[in-house]
Formats: sequence, C-alpha cells, structure tokens
Amino acid sequence: MTDNRTTRYGDMPIEQLMEEYATLAKDPLVMDYIKASDELMTRVSRDYSREPETEFYKAACGYEYTIELPYDELYVSYDKAWIRHHAHSFKYKEPDGKTWNACLSLCGYSREEIVGMIEKRIERILELQESEDADE
Repeated sequence: MTDNRTTRYGDMPIEQLMEEYATLAKDPLVMDYIKASDELMTRVSRDYSREPETEFYKAACGYEYTIELPYDELYVSYDKAWIRHHAHSFKYKEPDGKTWNACLSLCGYSREEIVGMIEKRIERILELQESEDADE
C-alpha cells in the first residue's frame, strides 16, 4: 500500500520528495556547503553563546537581586547574520532558592531604570509584609 499524502509543495508524493532530498544531500557541492555551515554554526555557538555578565545588587526581604549587564547576541540564519543588542535586566532569587528572570534585556532599560524597578518591587514586598503583620 502506498502513501498518497502530498507535501505543501504541490502534488509531489512524500516518498518522491524524500528521494530527491537524499539524492541532493549526496551531491559533493551540497555536502561541502553543509559541512561549512555546520562548522560556522559550531564556531558561532561556541564563541557568541554566553550567559550575560551579572553583578550582585542587593539582598532584601529574603530575596537576592542581580543586575544583568548589556551584551550582544549573534543570530545566524541560512542567508544572513545579525546582532541583537540587549540592555540591562535583572534576576532575583527567592528565599526558597527559585530564580526568576525579569526578561527585560530587549526593552532597552538603563541601569538606573532597572534599579528603580528593583527598589519599587522591594517597597511592594515590604508593604505586603506590613499589611500581613497588621492583619494578624
């Protein structure tokens, strides 16, 4: 029994498409391109895939706050490469050890703005703790 499913490329059966792909993949020119592409991707991921540098900011209310420093991230696709600039962000560690990332690096905030966000968060936590203490 044959599979009559077709691909999104038209009326070509999947088996025929797979055969054409296998034939093309054996072509020496294509193999050289794939090898060069794999080597480049390995180099890019090794040289440009780093965690951003961080600096400890403050410990308050049982939380530890760390500021992520700006960094550049290299992206590569089949036909181009580009750099994505990341600005400041922050992470915090809860008293139970869980770590949370604010994921603000692509928003373009300055260090001062990030510090302001952290301080506002600490104020809210203190207000919540005070209101809980008042309820008891």
